[in-house]
Amino acid sequence: WFFCYHTAMSSDTEQKTKWTIKQLLEWTAEYLAKAEVEQGRLCAEILLADVLGCQRIELYTRFDYCPKPDELKSFRGLVKRCSEHEPVAYLVGRANFYSLEFELDSSALIPRPETEVLATEAIEYLRRETNRTVVDVLDMCTGSGCVAVAVAVNVVEADVLAIDASSEALKIAGRNVEKHELTDR
Repeated sequence: WFFCYHTAMSSDTEQKTKWTIKQLLEWTAEYLAKAEVEQGRLCAEILLADVLGCQRIELYTRFDYCPKPDELKSFRGLVKRCSEHEPVAYLVGRANFYSLEFELDSSALIPRPETEVLATEAIEYLRRETNRTVVDVLDMCTGSGCVAVAVAVNVVEADVLAIDASSEALKIAGRNVEKHELTDR
C-alpha cells in the first residue's frame, strides 16, 4: 500500500508526490474503515502521533509535513496490525483512564469506559464516607493498576493495596504506580 511517494495522475503525465500528514490520515481512515476497524480516523491519528512523537493535536498544525521514510515504515506496520484488529492501546503501549496515562501491554486488559464508572463511584464514596486520616482500599485483579492509581490520585486519604494473579500485570501496575509517584501509598 502506501510508500514514501504516491503517484498522482495529472493530465497525461505522472507526478511523484510526497505523503503529507493530511493525506496519510485521510487514506488510513478509509483503509481502516474498509477493514471494519471502529473509529478508524482516531486510530490513524493515535498511531501517526505515536510514530512522530507528538500529540494528536499537533498533527493538525503540521498537515503539510512529510514524514521521513523510517517514520512511514513504522506507521505502515502499525496500520497493518491495526487493520488486523490488534488494539491501538497495545500497539502504542499506553491508554488513558480517568484523565491519567497508563503504560499497557497485552498482559493487562485495556481500561474500559465502564471501569471509569467504577472508579468514579469508588472515589465519590471514599470522599463522602471517609472521615479518617487513612482509609484502606483493596483493588483485586488490578491489571494495569488504573483503578488503584485513579483512587490514590483522587483520594489523598487512600492507602491502596493492588493485587493480581498475573506477575506480568503486576509489573505494569508497579510501573504505573511509580509513574504517578504513588509508591508510598
